[in-house]
Amino acid sequence: MDTTTGLEGASNGSFFQDAESLLADAPSQRTFEIQQVGKRRLAFGHRAHRALSSVDARFLFNIANARSTDLILDPFAGYGGLVSEAKRCGLRIAASDVDKILSPGLSALQPEVGSIADARYLPFGADHFDLIVTEPPFRTAYRQDVIDSLPELRRVLKPPGRLILLISTNMYEGVQNSLGKMDADVKRIDIIPRGGGLKCPVLEIRFEEIIPVLHEA
Repeated sequence: MDTTTGLEGASNGSFFQDAESLLADAPSQRTFEIQQVGKRRLAFGHRAHRALSSVDARFLFNIANARSTDLILDPFAGYGGLVSEAKRCGLRIAASDVDKILSPGLSALQPEVGSIADARYLPFGADHFDLIVTEPPFRTAYRQDVIDSLPELRRVLKPPGRLILLISTNMYEGVQNSLGKMDADVKRIDIIPRGGGLKCPVLEIRFEEIIPVLHEA
């Protein structure tokens, strides 16, 4: 995959957003179909607080070293920023989100699989995905739900599982504590600036394969 287009990196791990690419590929330049009160309409600007730019999405896929043969999951698909960029990069991605109004827009992006589902109770079998790349909602009201979804994300990942997670700083400690209880290897890759002055950590999480212990009869 292209690791340079629209991105500038430094050896110390700093992430720089290219202003020209951000403007050209900004979420405000896209439309997304939603369904409310039984009617479909186009949402313009993607509600900025829920939209991930294609530049930031590309950065996440680059650090994930995603391959065209991987089956990727975005369980917090929102307005489809990651799904859209994955399709543009020739990657296979499944999308799910708990918000029913997003169903028309996500379907239009033609993911490998699209579903309306709570990330804590995903409709997929165990060991189903090669990689998870996602940006959960940042609002404090959803923080515990995001933390509670981590065991489920591990369940649907093929061992040894790998998860790329872009989170808000207010859930960083809780996510770290939960992952620590799961014996996950957590590496903070970088910080991505988001709207409203947010600075959001990017985590690379690896789950070790669980080897069952055989007991003698």
